[in-house]
Amino acid sequence: MIEFTKIFSGRTHKENESINDCQDNFQFAENCFAIADGASQSFYSGVWSEMLVQHFCQNNYINTENWKDWLSPIQERWLSDINERVEKAKSENKPTWITNFNRLNAREPAVSTFVGLQFIEDKIKVSIVGDSCLFIFRNSELESYPLQSSNSFNDKPKYFASYAKDNIFEPEFRDVT
Repeated sequence: MIEFTKIFSGRTHKENESINDCQDNFQFAENCFAIADGASQSFYSGVWSEMLVQHFCQNNYINTENWKDWLSPIQERWLSDINERVEKAKSENKPTWITNFNRLNAREPAVSTFVGLQFIEDKIKVSIVGDSCLFIFRNSELESYPLQSSNSFNDKPKYFASYAKDNIFEPEFRDVT
């Protein structure tokens, strides 16, 4: 059985921002853990990253064959939620409603990197898209997935998108024993 110790869990913001600006989320349950790093410039990415991690911990049966179908219910829920938010902002005459209405009509997606872990007996099933990283310390050695060094980060990571049309990156799936 794999021993899992919770050392730290929390969210923090970038320097000169508030926690409300943080687009990152995490979730854990008895046999799973997920993190998602929402891209700040994408449309309502904090909502999207939160939906991703919650969905994974409730429905962690994602694999090579079903990942697009796995995303479908949360894509629908994201769109419904964002429609409601834009309508509410409009009814309250908030200045941001026009910009958000235009972004919604242009079908701008929310995007987020993602790491999901399922703990099954003596292995970890890993689902990864983008540059969110999993670090495993084993026998005083560090293993890193999917990136091996900080030089591998760039400005255009792979992601899960809130619209099916924008999901051009296939996640990686691996078993860690």
